[in-house]
Amino acid sequence: DTLYNQYDNELKYFILRNRLNDKLAEAEKLSSIARYSVLYCYFDKQGKEKIMVLKPWQTIFIEDEITDNRKAIYYYEEEIEDHKGNTEIIYKAKCFDDEYIYYFKSKDNQNYVIDYNEQGEHIALHGYKRTPLVKIKNNEEEIGDFEKVEDYIDKMEFTLSTIQDEIDQFRLAYLIVKGATLEEEEIEAAKETGAFSGLDPEDSLDYLTKNINDTFLENHKKT
Repeated sequence: DTLYNQYDNELKYFILRNRLNDKLAEAEKLSSIARYSVLYCYFDKQGKEKIMVLKPWQTIFIEDEITDNRKAIYYYEEEIEDHKGNTEIIYKAKCFDDEYIYYFKSKDNQNYVIDYNEQGEHIALHGYKRTPLVKIKNNEEEIGDFEKVEDYIDKMEFTLSTIQDEIDQFRLAYLIVKGATLEEEEIEAAKETGAFSGLDPEDSLDYLTKNINDTFLENHKKT
């Protein structure tokens, strides 16, 4: 019981310390958008296990299916300020294998050189027996939620855009003019203002409206 209580308390403290529910919710949201998210497990300065949610576009996984080994790279930007208060962006990368972290940096995000951690180490143990970057897949196929409906959204936008064009360009009705001749400028002005001016009393304007089947439009949107 004593050992159980010890592990139970440590687990509760781990969840509280990392705000685990919030982190997992954030990871789930990223996975639904970008196919997967990444949890970075590490030890803080007090030796306590911590979790950080990484954006998937800042990580690269290199997997060996034969040996089941996984290597990973996490790259990010860091703003450095010198003694004069000037700042510059340094690009940094952490490379992980089953045992170690390797530190690199770059000024142009192209050519990377050796970097060091706070203890002055280029290579350091990360404390785990596997790469401490954990991929959280949205599904087995790694398909984002948006991708499943992307084609439908494109077709819906096209349909709504076409209908709106019909409305904006007076294409839902034909204008019948009797007793008057309208110049191109007058027609364009009518499109902007919705009104005609300068007509004689005996002149007349009528619209021949298209019969738009709203049931057909609704069924079309559903397909």
